[in-house]
Amino acid sequence: MKIFLISTAAIKANSDAEHEMTLKYYVTEDIIMGAAPLYGVRIVKSSAYGEEENEIRRVFSNRANAEKFIDVLCRCTVTPMSLNDVAEEYILDMVLTA
Repeated sequence: MKIFLISTAAIKANSDAEHEMTLKYYVTEDIIMGAAPLYGVRIVKSSAYGEEENEIRRVFSNRANAEKFIDVLCRCTVTPMSLNDVAEEYILDMVLTA
């Protein structure tokens, strides 16, 4: 699996450094022998409390669609905890509007 950093966001809840967090959004690429690559996304959240991450893999057939999804994640400041719910709604919307 390959991982590509696409965007980083630093977020402050208030002036207290303890409540700062950094979100990093990645595109993942899985190459399966004899097939075209499949793409997914990974979010890593870093804060004073440690690191949290989540990913969905092999959902997009091209990198451009994965990056388009990451744009949505960045605009909405999606964290690892809510990635699965947001991805489910996004993919459902893609299927219903296709």
